[in-house]
Amino acid sequence: CNNSLSQGQTVFTIGSESILDFKPIEGVFSGIKSLDDNDYLQTTAPIHFINAGGPLLDKRGDVVGVTTHRLLDEEKIGYAIPMHMVMKEFRKYYNK
Repeated sequence: CNNSLSQGQTVFTIGSESILDFKPIEGVFSGIKSLDDNDYLQTTAPIHFINAGGPLLDKRGDVVGVTTHRLLDEEKIGYAIPMHMVMKEFRKYYNK
């Protein structure tokens, strides 16, 4: 799904404890999860309403995904759309 990530690798989301304050929040890439015929990057990096839709970054600062959601029954596990899927969808609409 995403060749640039290895299981156990450190990843970051951008989060906020208040509206005006934000910082990188560390987690671990734990693998690929298939949900509804889509593959998602699975991470322990916290994903909340305040950072959903933001980037998932590796240690170099490269964007490896876009954070989407966490499952209610899996409080500590969040998911991101891999960048190759984001770009595939983007090209459908803006690469005409």
